[in-house]
Amino acid sequence: MTRRRARLTVAVALAATIVPAAAPAPAQAAGCITRLPVRVTLPSFFAASYVRSIPVTVTTMGPPIRFLRVGLYTFGGARIAEGVARTTLRGTTRLFMPLRFGPMQAGRFTLVATGEPNLSRSCGPKKYIRVQSFRDCINTLPVVFPRLPGGVAADYGEYLSVPVQAAGPLIRGMEMNVYSFAGELYGSGRMSVLFGASTMHMRLTRPLDPGSYTIIMEGTIAQPLSCGPKTVQRFLHFG
Repeated sequence: MTRRRARLTVAVALAATIVPAAAPAPAQAAGCITRLPVRVTLPSFFAASYVRSIPVTVTTMGPPIRFLRVGLYTFGGARIAEGVARTTLRGTTRLFMPLRFGPMQAGRFTLVATGEPNLSRSCGPKKYIRVQSFRDCINTLPVVFPRLPGGVAADYGEYLSVPVQAAGPLIRGMEMNVYSFAGELYGSGRMSVLFGASTMHMRLTRPLDPGSYTIIMEGTIAQPLSCGPKTVQRFLHFG
């Protein structure tokens, strides 16, 4: 083998062991929006507000967004509801997410919005994710009684007055009735709004007799109408 031929053989062997350089990646990663820039709001955090569907308001925080979808999922990944925008989002839109398994239940779920906020389709869809909690209805009227009336029945004339205090939310449309243990109505009172402490005055339809009574107070608080009015009761005794 000549010297020239030997050099040629070595060069060919080296060339065979060189790995070709990877092709350059598409010039898209540096300029892509990586998180869907939206704000998603719900009209109520009470599960009872949603029987057939969940309306959501979606606002873009910058660019127009194509192929917008909003869904609600369990932590296990089961889809509870989903809504799809029919057109590109520019500004604000409202979507309705039909519920798949009946009325909404209280608990914590995952809210996911997806869409394409980039001009280049090569950037792909992006996501917005948050944990969304739904409350159950408050089932007892949130009222406390600082001091219940008692003593001698004959000391009460036309009215039976009961101090009351709202334990948090504003209470509207209150009605209080006093009954004997036999179910006879002895008096009633009404109050339009309770915020903080006040006194409910019940006008008696007959004089109080010695014995035990039940007062029942009913009212509504800032909950969905489907939660209905709530009540609270206490027992009284007069000698």
